[in-house]
Amino acid sequence: MFDPRLLRAFVTIFESGSFTAAADKLHLTQSTISQQLARLEESVGHSLIDRTARPLQLTASGEYLIGYAQRILTLQQEAEAVLKDPAGSNPIRIGLPEDMM
Repeated sequence: MFDPRLLRAFVTIFESGSFTAAADKLHLTQSTISQQLARLEESVGHSLIDRTARPLQLTASGEYLIGYAQRILTLQQEAEAVLKDPAGSNPIRIGLPEDMM
């Protein structure tokens, strides 16, 4: 199972184009972002980003995983939103002046 924090680091590195920008966006240090990516790469058994390429480029494995990672994070956000406020769970309150009752 993928750790969402590691996937978020990977996706943010890809979307922002650099480790530094990803660290800034996630309010983490660049070292932490690098460590999170290394842990994800270790868990999948493949390098995901070509660290020598400028601009940053995904490896073949990274290209394969990025779409899944983005979908996993989107689904997680949707599930959290639904569980925080499932349809109809919050009552609607309507205020009326006393003379209308």
